[in-house]
Amino acid sequence: MKIRFLLLTAALLASISPLAKADDKPLSDVVKVDVGNVSQPYRYAMNEIYFPGEGFRIIDKQTSVQSLQQLLAEVVISAKTNAFLVLYPANGGNDPSKRVILSDEIVVEANSAAAAAVANAQGVQKVSALSFSPTHYVVTVTNPANTLQIAEELKNIPGVTSTEPQLGWATEKYAVPNDPLFGEQWHLANTAQNPSAVAGIDLNVKSVWDSYQGLGQIIGVVDDGADLLHADLIAAIDRTLSYDFFDNDSDPSAASGDFHGTACAGIAAARGFNNIGVAGVAPKAGISVIRLLSGPVTYNTPVSIANALTYQPAQVGIKSCSFGYIAPFVAVNSTINLAFRNALQTGRGNKGTIFVWAAGNDGAAGDNANYDFRVNHPGTIAVGAIDDKGKKASYSEPGACLVVAAPSSGNSRPGITTTDVSGDSGYSTSDYTSGFGGTSAACPMVAGVVALMLEAKPEATWNSIQDILIRTARKNDATDTEWVVNGAGLHFNYKYGAGLVDAAAAVNGIKSRTSFPKQLSTVVQATGLPMVVPDASTTGMTIPIEVSSNIRSLEHVVLKFSASHTIRGELDITLTSPQGTASKLALKRGDGEDDYEAWPFMTVRNWGENPNGTWSLKVVDSVRADVGTVTAVTLELFGLSQAPPPLPNQPPGGGEPERSVKLSILDPVNFSKMNAGPYTLHGVAEALAGVDRVEYQHLMFGSIEDGNNYGEPGTKSPGESIGERALDQWSVASGRESWKVTTHLKKGDNRIRVRAVDKNGEVSLLKTVRILVQ
Repeated sequence: MKIRFLLLTAALLASISPLAKADDKPLSDVVKVDVGNVSQPYRYAMNEIYFPGEGFRIIDKQTSVQSLQQLLAEVVISAKTNAFLVLYPANGGNDPSKRVILSDEIVVEANSAAAAAVANAQGVQKVSALSFSPTHYVVTVTNPANTLQIAEELKNIPGVTSTEPQLGWATEKYAVPNDPLFGEQWHLANTAQNPSAVAGIDLNVKSVWDSYQGLGQIIGVVDDGADLLHADLIAAIDRTLSYDFFDNDSDPSAASGDFHGTACAGIAAARGFNNIGVAGVAPKAGISVIRLLSGPVTYNTPVSIANALTYQPAQVGIKSCSFGYIAPFVAVNSTINLAFRNALQTGRGNKGTIFVWAAGNDGAAGDNANYDFRVNHPGTIAVGAIDDKGKKASYSEPGACLVVAAPSSGNSRPGITTTDVSGDSGYSTSDYTSGFGGTSAACPMVAGVVALMLEAKPEATWNSIQDILIRTARKNDATDTEWVVNGAGLHFNYKYGAGLVDAAAAVNGIKSRTSFPKQLSTVVQATGLPMVVPDASTTGMTIPIEVSSNIRSLEHVVLKFSASHTIRGELDITLTSPQGTASKLALKRGDGEDDYEAWPFMTVRNWGENPNGTWSLKVVDSVRADVGTVTAVTLELFGLSQAPPPLPNQPPGGGEPERSVKLSILDPVNFSKMNAGPYTLHGVAEALAGVDRVEYQHLMFGSIEDGNNYGEPGTKSPGESIGERALDQWSVASGRESWKVTTHLKKGDNRIRVRAVDKNGEVSLLKTVRILVQ
C-alpha cells in the first residue's frame, strides 16, 4: 500500500531539511559509501522508506534524491518516529535480500580536538565515544536523509582520519522450528530414544556435571531477548548484566512474537537439577540477555552489533550468536572488526571474549559459512548442525572455517527440547518446545560447553578454548568422504569442522593445560599480481606464496582475496598448505555479483601444522564467457611458536585419542633415488572391529618439469607451480591386514597416501609416503 504525507510548514522543516548550498547540483541516485576500507556503489530506492520496528513502506516514487530527502524529513516530523532511506547495490536489481538501510549514524576516527569540532558541525545531533576504541566516535545526525553528505563534510575537519556511514543489513535468526516431537533432550544423552537414532550422538556432557556445571560463568545470549520470568530461566538470568540494544533500554524482555532467544538461553543454561522443565548444557551458569533483534528480520547497524559484542566484557565472557546476514558477502565492517579486536584483547581480564556463532541455515541453497565475515572471523567458533544420527542437517552451511558441529534438528529428524515463552504464545502452547532447531540450536550448546571449560580452567585464553575443542572433537559420520587428516594429525570435514563437540573430553583437555602462550602472526603478500584467470578451464591458475615465520603450530589462516570478475560465483578458490592440506574457500555457485574486495576467507583446517614453505592458491573459472583477474592476495597466519603438549591419552602430534584402527608401512623409502615406473608399497593394518579395507591415493606436488602435465591436458608450461594434484581418486589396495599398493611413479614429487578403514567405518590416521623422482 502506498502512503502520502502532508507537507509541513517551511519553518518546521528548516531544522531538519537536507543540507543545501547555493551552488548545489542535483544529487545522483547512485552514491559510493565507505564500508570498511572499500568504497561500495549503492543506488537510492526512490519509492521505499524503512521504519524501525515496523518494516518497509512503499511511497510515491520520487523524481530526485532531493525530493526523496525532503519527503523523509516530513515523515520524521509527522510520524514522530525515526525513518530511514533505503539503498540497493548499484549493479543489481531490487533484491530484498540485498537492500540496506542508511542509518543516522556515522563512525568517525579522529583525535580528541577533531571530535570536539565534529560535535559542532552542521547537521550533527550528538557525538559519543565508542567504548571499545578511544579514537573512534559515533556521530548521530539530526536528519538521516543527510547522513552521506555529512560524512563527506566531516572528512574536511583537520584531525579526522576516516568516516564510515553506518548501513543496516538484513539479519535473520537461525532457527528451524517445527511441530513438537519428543520431550527428551537427546542432545544431552542420546540413548537412541528416537526411532533409528544412533546412540552416543550427543554432547557427552552428563559425566561433567559431577564436577562442573558452569558456576561463575556468564553466557551472553545475543538474540531477540528472552522471557525473563520463565520458571527455568529466572534463577539464571542476571538482570544487572543484561541490556536491550534494539530499544536502547535496560529491559531485554522478548517482544510479542519473539521466541528465539528464550529457546537459545534454555539450551545453554536453563537451570538444572531443580525438578522442573529442562536442563541447560551448563545448568548453573548465568545468562546475560542481550537483545539485538526483533521480528523475523532486523536491520542492525554495525554500531549496535559492535556494542552487543563488547557488552560487559569483564563479566560476560561468552557470547552466543544464533543469527546472521540474509545475503552472503555483506561488506566487511571496520566497526565490527574493531569490536572483535577489542573483545579478544581485553575481554575476561585480557584473556579474550569467547564468541560462538551459528554457521548458518542456507546450506541447501549452496551458501557457505565462509561467506559471512563474522562467522568467518578467527575469533569466532563457527558451529554446524547434525541430526540424531550424526549426519549433517540439510540446511547447515559447510565451510573451511567451521570449528565443530553440535546436535540439532534436520533431515526430518527430531528437534531440540528447550524453554519456550511461557504460556501459549511461543513455539508451542506450553512453556517448553521440543521442535527447536537450526544452527541456532547448535550454537548455544557449544557456548554451554565453553562455560564448563572455563569453570574448570578460568585462565584459559580464547584461542586455547578453540584449540581444545578442535583436538577433542569426535568424528561423527565417519564414512563421509570429505574427512581428511591434516599434517598435524587432526581430522577435519567441511560439513563438521573437527567433528562433534565432546564436553567431557574438552573439559579434561583444558584442565591439562598449564600455560597459554601468546598467539603470533605473520603477513605475506603474494607476488606476480595481477594475473588473469584462464576462462573455461578446469585447471585454472595457481599462485605460489612463500612463507617463512616463527610460527611452528598454526591456528588460523586468513586469505584476503581481491579479484575483478563480472560473475564472481564462477570462481572456485582453494588454498593448499605446504603439508598438503587443502581448504576450499569458495565454490562455483549462483552468485551473479561482481568482484572480491579483500574478502577475508578463513580456514582452521591447517590447525597444528607448520606453516613454513610454499602455499598454493588455486583459482578456477570453469564457465565460458566472463574473464576475471586476481588483483591482490594476502596471507595472514596466526599460531604458536611451538606445538602445545599432547592431551591426556592422545598421541604427541595431537588429534583424537588412540584409534581402534592402526596402519603401518613396512617398506623403507629412499626419497631421492627412486626411478620413474611401477612402484609397490607394503604394510599391515589392524582393528578391533576387523579391517574392512585399505585405501590409497597417488598425488603429485610442486611444479611442472619438462612440460609434464602428469597425464592431464592443460595449458601449464614448464616451471609453473601446480601445488598438489591428485592423479587418482581413492582406490582399494589388495589385501587387508596385510596389504599391498601398486602405483606408477612419475618424474617429480610423488606422494602416496594410505588409510585403513574398519568394519564400523572408523578410519586410521593418514600415512603419507613422499618419493622424489629425479
